[in-house]
Amino acid sequence: MIGTARAADYQDHTVIWRNGKITNDLGTTFQADSINDRGEIAGQSWATGATHASIWRRGQVTDLGSLRAGRSYARGINNRGDVSGYDVAADGTNTHAVLWHDGKVVDLGSGIDGQTYAYGVNDNGDVVGGYYARSASLSTAVVWRHGTMTKLGVEGDAVAINNRGDIVINSAGHAKLWRHGKVTDLGGLAGGPYGFYATATAINDRGDVSGASAAADSTHGVIWHAGRVLDLGAGTNAFDINNRGQAVGNWQTGVYGDIRAVLWS
Repeated sequence: MIGTARAADYQDHTVIWRNGKITNDLGTTFQADSINDRGEIAGQSWATGATHASIWRRGQVTDLGSLRAGRSYARGINNRGDVSGYDVAADGTNTHAVLWHDGKVVDLGSGIDGQTYAYGVNDNGDVVGGYYARSASLSTAVVWRHGTMTKLGVEGDAVAINNRGDIVINSAGHAKLWRHGKVTDLGGLAGGPYGFYATATAINDRGDVSGASAAADSTHGVIWHAGRVLDLGAGTNAFDINNRGQAVGNWQTGVYGDIRAVLWS
């Protein structure tokens, strides 16, 4: 389990938890985003002064660099060590989805007159994300297979893909599941004072989805399982879920309370 812990000096440290205890302090210049089954962690580092996608492996942080001398961000990692993310041009005007594979960066392109972002990658090397056409105000969910981008026909961003090819999409305040070309709205809780809202964060190979939904009192972490919405409680968010159905996230103890890392099993 990866996350952030605040030290006595109020500096935020990236850390690894194992069996309920912090076992590794990765310092203050590396931010973790995703971890695979081998314990490799993808994220961002800024130790050199620039923000670059990086990977933590066996105690060492490796800077994955930038495609176009700008900034880069890592958002996902599969069990082969492939890292998905995006690269921002030095002048900040254009963003390309990228995949780091075998030490090389693969430019997934920007579509036709647009920008792309990559978020999740499965063990087959399929990458999901969003495509922003310059003429459009909203993104379109996309998947790259063998380097070719395909639009999924849903406005929003595809954030995760499992090894069966199931994809979760965040679209206009709704969490949606794309499976074999069919799109299903996953629904959520009753909704808060500002209306219905749900967001997905991850999907496991069983098709369970982690995320959050607005409720009357606050945001609640949720798991979508077998057509049901499982409520994880007030003030929580679920960020990831493994193939055993265990989810990780956080819990805020009150409106102004502490934020604690949480494992649901």
